[in-house]
Amino acid sequence: MKKIISLILVLILTFALFPAAVSADYDPGASGDPCENGHSWFVKYEVAPTCTERGYATLECEVCGVQHIEFFPALGHNWELMMAGEPTCTKDGSYNYFCTNCGENYVEKVPALGHDWEIITEITAPTCTEDGLGRARCRRCGDLQYEVIIPAVGHAYELSEAVPATCTEDGYFIMNCPRCGDWIISTLRAYGHDFVNGYTITVQPTPDEPGVKSRRCARCNAVVTEEVYYIEGDADGDGTVNVKDLALMKKIVAGAAEGFFIAGNADLDFDGLVKIKDLSAMKKLLAG
Repeated sequence: MKKIISLILVLILTFALFPAAVSADYDPGASGDPCENGHSWFVKYEVAPTCTERGYATLECEVCGVQHIEFFPALGHNWELMMAGEPTCTKDGSYNYFCTNCGENYVEKVPALGHDWEIITEITAPTCTEDGLGRARCRRCGDLQYEVIIPAVGHAYELSEAVPATCTEDGYFIMNCPRCGDWIISTLRAYGHDFVNGYTITVQPTPDEPGVKSRRCARCNAVVTEEVYYIEGDADGDGTVNVKDLALMKKIVAGAAEGFFIAGNADLDFDGLVKIKDLSAMKKLLAG
C-alpha cells in the first residue's frame, strides 16, 4: 500500500515539475477533422462530355477518402459543311453537314429556285385592265418560254377636277387615268351647318305678330331664321309655362340671364321691358 501511494506522488510531482515535456508531443488535431482546412483532391474516375451527353469526374480526398462528383456540360455539335449541291431553277439542292467532334451528319434540303423570267419580246402589250402576251428568258439558267402572260398594268388615276363640299351642297372629285382615259367620280357629302351658339331672338314676338329667332353657322357664316310665336309667360320658349319660366324671368330682371330666352313672352304688361311688375303678373298666372 505504501508503494502505491509513493508511485502516485512521484507521478504528480513529475507532471507538476515537467509540464513542457508532456505537452510537446500532444497533437490537438489527432482527435478532430484532419481536413478541416480543406481536402486534397485527386481524380479517381472521369467520363468526358460528348456533343449530346454531359460528362463527370469522381474526385477523392487523399487524406480522408471522402468523394465528390463534378459534372461538365455537353459540348454541342460543331457543324461544318462537307458537301453542297446548289439548287437550280427546277431542281432542289442539298447541303450535307458533319460534326467535327463526333462525326454525326445531317442533310439540309434547299428548294428549287424557280425561273426568273425576263420579257425579251412583247407580242401583245398589256393594258390597264387586260393581260398581254410575250416571250421570256430566264435570267438564271437561260431557259426560254415562248408564251408568257404579261399582267395588266392597272390604272394610274390622277386627280383632274375637285369641287369641295359646303354646308348645304355636295362636292365631288374626278380621277382620270392618262394611260387609257378611264375616269371615276366620287361624291363628297355636304357637311351640314355647325350652329355652335344656338338661337338668339332678333325680333321679339307679340300677341299680334310672331317674332324671329336666328342662329349663325360657324363654318359658312350663314344665318338661318325661324318664326317664334307669342306664348304668355313662356320665357324659355319650350312651349309650356311653369316655375322654370318664373326663375328665368327673375334672372332677366336682374340682368343675369344666359343662353336662349324670349323676352317678349316675359313682358306680360307689353311695355317693352321685363321688370318686377311682370314677375308679379307671372306669379298670378301660375297660381291660376
